[in-house]
Amino acid sequence: EKLIHQQLVRAIGREVTPLDFAKYMEFHHRRLYRPEFQPGQFCYAIRRPGCYPEGTLSITAAWPASPGGEGGGDRELETIHASWQTSAPMAMSIGAGCTIRMRVDQHVHGVVRHQFASGAGEEPACLSLKARARQFSSFLLVLGKVGSSELFLPEHAVVVSNRDLLRIPLEVETIPTPKEFRDAIESLSAEQQRFAKAYRSMQLEATLFGVMIIQIKPLMERTLGIPAHGLTKEIRLRREVEELFLKYQIPSDLLSFDPLISGPLPENPVAARRTAVESVRLSTVGVQGVIRSEKEKQLREEEERQRLRAAEDDARRAKEEALRRQLEQARAARAAKHSLHRRGGGGRRGMAVGAAMPMGGMASGMVMNAPAPVPKGGGRGRGRPAARSAARGRAVASLSRASNAAPSSSMHAVKVSAAPASAPKTAATGNPQRQGQAEPPSAPEQTRTNTRDTGDRSVERTGMEPSSTVVGEVPDLASVPTTLDAQYDALDEDSALRPSIVKPGKVWERRRRAGLLGEEKTVMLKKGELEADRKVAYDLLDALTKSGELEVDHTELHVVVMATHCFDRTLLDTVVQRNVNPIEKVERSELIVASTLHRAPPEALVKPSELKRLRTFSPGLF
Repeated sequence: EKLIHQQLVRAIGREVTPLDFAKYMEFHHRRLYRPEFQPGQFCYAIRRPGCYPEGTLSITAAWPASPGGEGGGDRELETIHASWQTSAPMAMSIGAGCTIRMRVDQHVHGVVRHQFASGAGEEPACLSLKARARQFSSFLLVLGKVGSSELFLPEHAVVVSNRDLLRIPLEVETIPTPKEFRDAIESLSAEQQRFAKAYRSMQLEATLFGVMIIQIKPLMERTLGIPAHGLTKEIRLRREVEELFLKYQIPSDLLSFDPLISGPLPENPVAARRTAVESVRLSTVGVQGVIRSEKEKQLREEEERQRLRAAEDDARRAKEEALRRQLEQARAARAAKHSLHRRGGGGRRGMAVGAAMPMGGMASGMVMNAPAPVPKGGGRGRGRPAARSAARGRAVASLSRASNAAPSSSMHAVKVSAAPASAPKTAATGNPQRQGQAEPPSAPEQTRTNTRDTGDRSVERTGMEPSSTVVGEVPDLASVPTTLDAQYDALDEDSALRPSIVKPGKVWERRRRAGLLGEEKTVMLKKGELEADRKVAYDLLDALTKSGELEVDHTELHVVVMATHCFDRTLLDTVVQRNVNPIEKVERSELIVASTLHRAPPEALVKPSELKRLRTFSPGLF
């Protein structure tokens, strides 16, 4: 096997990777299929007929880099494309009370991926859905599942506008082949088999991945009563109307042209467009004026509330300042009286006090409140100036300590000033450590006096600031997975073709510019951002359809149905060890899908020059 591997590499000239295999299959498609049935790249322009595109939609495959350094870039995914035209509208629910009806151009894309066993450079490509909008253009992108040809089940929605580039990673999950499923449930009971079959039917329906494109401009023209192409050059008017719909939830009837009010439109198409556009512009200006006046009124009311709140705060601060001054005056008076008692204490007065207070009590209070006698001569009279200066120093120190202390309540201040006699008594008892010390200041206040605000606010503490808000009968889309599953079971001899479920990833990437001159910034959209974008898209769709009253046109639905051809060896090992040509295997799988989607036999899809080879190596298709 190693020798054969080396010979094969020498014959080709290089190691062949899955990326090289994918490139060859693109080349092989051009040789195999008729021109009208050839697979094409999934890349479509979003436009009205005859108009410049609003944007593009594509699915790309990013292949991992090979050991030689090749690969790693994005390539548009090739799909088997079939267009189905239907006359019946498709319904889509965007809320409990709003169901949108749409005239949809249905496009079905079949994809057959190939997956080899894991090895160096053998990993499958990573798929991504990309949506890009042109400047001054916008459209709605809705992702979901297809319930039937008349029902779309949305899961995600986003508005793409003004050069936005949205990249959505696609996750692929394979389910067992029909033969593997049948062999697995063969030994189960009847009830268990019914359960497994019911669940598999749900899995098969999930293989239909739907991408809905809704153009905003033609829908807005219809909602506003403007003839077709009337808003093509009204860039500012479109933006203003969209802002009124999304930001202010303005009903569309307030902006649309009403012939019962403005009169019928002229017969001249040009004059009709001009008349309708001017009517919508005047209505938009009027609504904007109402919004502006309401904003100014709210600003004036808020300014008045701020002024009243400021006046209340000033009054409260003035009251607190007056109370603080009263407390300071009371402390100053107490300190002054205390210093006077100290200055007049000692000597004969101290002896008189000691003699007059044998038991304390009432007599003590009377003696202490009596005016101090003035000494007449003697040694103590000659020392009066020094005593006065010492007492004055002690009074200043007491006042400074009192001013540093926190203000006490008014009742507490009155109680303190009513009993200043303890200091002279202490001096008379001869305690030197207590002499010259004033009454200890009160403990710092922890909670201030509560006052009630005159407004609606509850009681709050004073001094705190207030808190500052396919022509013909079209088959049912839902039956496509079941039909393909039956075809896989009947025609896939190797049982290697697995139905695959495609679903969007959890983290999206959006590149957006802040204005015309702004730099492009990349933002990762997670669950919260995706839900917000979906709400915005649903609100806009609700306004443009008048809550489902109008039918939506200029809508495209791209349905991707995918299958994966799985190999149990690497690419070269499949050729060397299994002695299998993977080109013929993948070719057969693609013809199974193409004949089902195009509803035509394989011989009608391929070129006549390839029929002989196909009948030889894939006889089961014919």
